[in-house]
Amino acid sequence: RDLFAWHPSDMPGIDPNFLFHKLSIIKEARSIAQRRRKAGEERKAAIEAEVCKLLDAQFIREVHYTTWLANVVMVKKSNGKWHMCTDYTNLNKACPKNAYPLPNIDRLVDGASGHKFLSFLDAYSGYNQIRMHPQDEEKTTFITETANYSYRVMPVGLKNVKATYQRLMNKIFNAQIGRSMEVYVDDMVVKSSDVSTHVRDLADVFQALRQHQMRLNPEKCVFGVSGGKFLGFMLSDRGIEANPDKCQAILDMKSPSTLKEVQKLAESFRQFKERLGTPPILSKLDGNLDMIVYLAVSGNSISAVMVQEHHGDQRPIYFISQTLQDAERRYQLLEKVALGLIFVRTDCPVAKVLRKPEIVGRMMAWSVELSEFDISFEPRGPIKSQYLANFVNELTPPECFQDEPWTMHVDGSSNAQGSGAGVILASPSGITVEQSLRFGFWASNNQAEYEALLAGMRLATKMAYDADAMIPVEVGEPSFRRQHFHEESNDNSLRAELDVLDEVREKKQVMAEACKQQMSRRFNSNLKSRRFHEGDLVWRATGSAWHNSSEGKLSANWDGPFRIRHTLHNGAYKLEELSGKVIPRSWNATHMKTYYS
Repeated sequence: RDLFAWHPSDMPGIDPNFLFHKLSIIKEARSIAQRRRKAGEERKAAIEAEVCKLLDAQFIREVHYTTWLANVVMVKKSNGKWHMCTDYTNLNKACPKNAYPLPNIDRLVDGASGHKFLSFLDAYSGYNQIRMHPQDEEKTTFITETANYSYRVMPVGLKNVKATYQRLMNKIFNAQIGRSMEVYVDDMVVKSSDVSTHVRDLADVFQALRQHQMRLNPEKCVFGVSGGKFLGFMLSDRGIEANPDKCQAILDMKSPSTLKEVQKLAESFRQFKERLGTPPILSKLDGNLDMIVYLAVSGNSISAVMVQEHHGDQRPIYFISQTLQDAERRYQLLEKVALGLIFVRTDCPVAKVLRKPEIVGRMMAWSVELSEFDISFEPRGPIKSQYLANFVNELTPPECFQDEPWTMHVDGSSNAQGSGAGVILASPSGITVEQSLRFGFWASNNQAEYEALLAGMRLATKMAYDADAMIPVEVGEPSFRRQHFHEESNDNSLRAELDVLDEVREKKQVMAEACKQQMSRRFNSNLKSRRFHEGDLVWRATGSAWHNSSEGKLSANWDGPFRIRHTLHNGAYKLEELSGKVIPRSWNATHMKTYYS
């Protein structure tokens, strides 16, 4: 009984002197008391029952005066029972995020896989075993129908509870984590290679649990199994296997019942066999073999190919090529090569450089980062994989863009006869494009100059994105339009197109508006009008203006029920409350729906 808990009252809790949860609220934050939300009879009964359980376990206490107040949200579980949560949205916004690091899931799964004996542990209401700091208890106050209560233990829903719980696990199982145990927040697994070692590892874990008065859930703990689920992955002595829950959709597929379904199945099965019979370009990673990375460096990029040796044959696992940025291009050659992962073979003396005591700067940072891995450096030999790395590196094009700025001159003027503008675009090679505009509206000199600037920008955009492009085939074998190209006539045609640019744009806008109206008529033809009769009970949409800002996204979207009092024309209705009080204005049917009692 000193390891497991069957009821909340069986948990003595973690000693507050060892660890507690404290809220770090921003000094400028203003306390917010949420308005009490209405709840149905079923939810009310569930809230009362849950509050009684928490009072019996001494997890909560009644509070009479508080500045922070949150509502209770009831969530229905898959088994039909209710789970009580607290809406700490406002309190969480006032608390900065705790930067305590959580473990890497991939490392935990890789470290726990491949062991013959596994034990999966789960704490009984793990968050509730940690005490709140006495000064922060009243900030967790929630509202019910009868009274206000605050949590004496760490509740679910606060912002930094995961970080606090992970800190607790790291302090309790400091000697076991990484050696015989892996922990991610409230998921724990004990791993061993044989029975006797597993028994000793479990004894060490149990001793740590007793020392800190932590209790486990007997219904969720499994001991001495060869496989199980951890963080969504299936672990076994063979490694990581497929999760049966995720494969259930394939297992539940029904057999084909028609000729067409049989034909589709036969074709899919044929393609499946072809895929299985064709060896992939990249092979699957084998965790028992060493990984070899071949590096190649140039002035513009660096590439790497990861391979593994299978019976003397090297198979590629992964390859990558990265274009170097401006600052990275100025790195020394050895700095570019200092990118080893697990097993590096290269013709550069990376090992000697990284192990020098006088290195500084980014080389020192990389040396510290690489020191946590078991890396061995070997000289490169004449191996085909290095050719692949060199090929990928040479294939990577440099990212170089040469801008050729054009110069734009604009001028606008206005007089008694009208207003106009002139635009001149000049290229670096000396090519000029001129355009004259006459405005169809009166404008002052300043307005004409603004219009001239806009017209010049439109002209430059059209030349950059709307000009004819030459396809690659026309480079070697000129087409008719390129062979008979005349520069003067082409300039005249371009000017003519620019003159009718506004007219073409207006025509396209008319066509777009006509298309929108046609789509609207087509959509409205399939709509069914919503009709109500006098005396019907309906829900009324609250709308953004009627939402309570303090309730946030959890506020109700519909209000009611209301009774139809009068039916007006065009789908408008007069409403009244069930008590007979008339709603002041009319409501459209699009903002109402039928209430089913």
